[in-house]
Amino acid sequence: MSDWHSGLPTADGGPFVAFYEKVRIRDSAPHKELRGGFGWMLGVEADHGVIEGYQIHFDDLPTGYFFEPIHLEATGEVAPRERFYAGEPIRVRVDQDGRGHIVR
Repeated sequence: MSDWHSGLPTADGGPFVAFYEKVRIRDSAPHKELRGGFGWMLGVEADHGVIEGYQIHFDDLPTGYFFEPIHLEATGEVAPRERFYAGEPIRVRVDQDGRGHIVR
């Protein structure tokens, strides 16, 4: 998957994070129990050409968490896609009614 979001600014001035990049959760993050921990970026929320936040996966937790960019510190370490997924990637766009559609 390419980093389609690489040219977009973040809404809060926080860092750009690449897909599958390892991040450290800053002490300012709202999820107190995750502060100082490390996770992997698996999703981007962008609206009107601005990154609002990232979906972060933690190896030892069953679900991911949304973080605004300002609460993340990019490490530069990027894992291969195969570490997280098998098969071909898909891209989903959400319409104004909240329904997802596969983008080809």
